Amino acid sequence: METKHKGIASGLLGSFDCITVAVIPLYFLYVSKNWFPLYTLMLGLGTLSLIFMLTCGTESPKWLLAKGRREDAITEFNKIARFN
Repeated sequence: METKHKGIASGLLGSFDCITVAVIPLYFLYVSKNWFPLYTLMLGLGTLSLIFMLTCGTESPKWLLAKGRREDAITEFNKIARFN
């Protein structure tokens, strides 16, 4: 990500986190007093995102180049290019 966009991305991620923190108490206040369905949903979403990152995520080509692993970096760039 370009340096000029890092602040925007960080701000958006922080906003989503704040929205989550605001919505969860409202859910328990008005919708349900039972925490188990929400816990199960969040556990499932976390597990799916972990599986997605482990299977589709790539190592950082910038880090690989900094460590002198040029061939691995080229492989990761090719993976990224296929995905995009």
